[in-house]
Amino acid sequence: TTQFITGLKGNLPIKDWTWDAYVSADKTIHNQTLYNAILSSRVFDLLNAPNGGTGICAGGFNPFGITNSSNISAACRNYMSTTAISKEELQQRIAEGSIQGALFALPAGDVQLAASANYRKNSYSYLPDSQLAAQNIQAVIASQRSQGETSVKELATEVRIPILDNAPFANSLALNVGYRYSDYNVSGKTNTYKAEGEWFPVKSLMLRGCIQHAIRAPNI
Repeated sequence: TTQFITGLKGNLPIKDWTWDAYVSADKTIHNQTLYNAILSSRVFDLLNAPNGGTGICAGGFNPFGITNSSNISAACRNYMSTTAISKEELQQRIAEGSIQGALFALPAGDVQLAASANYRKNSYSYLPDSQLAAQNIQAVIASQRSQGETSVKELATEVRIPILDNAPFANSLALNVGYRYSDYNVSGKTNTYKAEGEWFPVKSLMLRGCIQHAIRAPNI
């Protein structure tokens, strides 16, 4: 697994506003090696050979009896087995930028805004060994080649609105609202949102309630 990430951040010439941007790229490669995998077709070739398989490999193949089945020649073992190699690879690419800061002041404090834009792309590929794909390996379920990718572009914003501060029974009371617009290459455009209340009756206790609309797009 490898991951590379780099970014920049700084201040904007507006009150306490700041900005942040980054890009990242990562890859995971899973190489699977199956040693001494028994090939069904080769076993059947030996079993069906009229001469017991001696014409195919030295000693042939006699599966009857422990003595015979445990003394297969190296030539026949090599004929019946293989090393199966499969490869799985996942990749992700992300680019995101955000800004945040105070909009204006209320009696209970500043109204804070955060906004972001991002792009994500995920890709996947799986290449099984040809013998595995042909279901020619004994005691192993066949698996077929698979690949695909998904990507999404998003714009999001969130606002925190302070309602009370240092008031009786409300050390702090605030409302957070957020909205996200997403455009998936697979399923199209969609909207998600939330509204969240945050109440501190005293400093050491917080009560929070939230209503939100979330979605799940198809995976790769």
